Amino acid sequence: MTDEETFEAALDDLMDRLWPAVGQLNKDAKLLQELASLRLVYADWLEERGDGLAGAQRWMAAQVKFPRLGHELGHDTWDWWRIDRPDPEDLPGEIWDHLPGERNERYECKEYATRRLAERALFKSLKLLDKLN
Repeated sequence: MTDEETFEAALDDLMDRLWPAVGQLNKDAKLLQELASLRLVYADWLEERGDGLAGAQRWMAAQVKFPRLGHELGHDTWDWWRIDRPDPEDLPGEIWDHLPGERNERYECKEYATRRLAERALFKSLKLLDKLN
């Protein structure tokens, strides 16, 4: 039986392969497709359980968005950026502005301790802005 931890571990594994080092994105099309497919299956599973996070998983798959592996003050972080680029970690300003958390003092990003926390923050912003299906 599949559970939330199984999906989250699979997402962690894929993100480790997409970000093999800090700031170095592996843009392999097969990996990106695998991530989108996993997110959609996870979204279906979440929806069956009445979990609103399903909409955020679908949004990330459709928009090809995921947090960036960063490094700040001696530890890894998972970051959302507010830069007008098509990169996966760059969010539209309105969405970024509504993310919980503080802006990094040096960069136009918000940092989270884990990928899961970064994605939950995105979910909160999307929900607040009524952008979830």
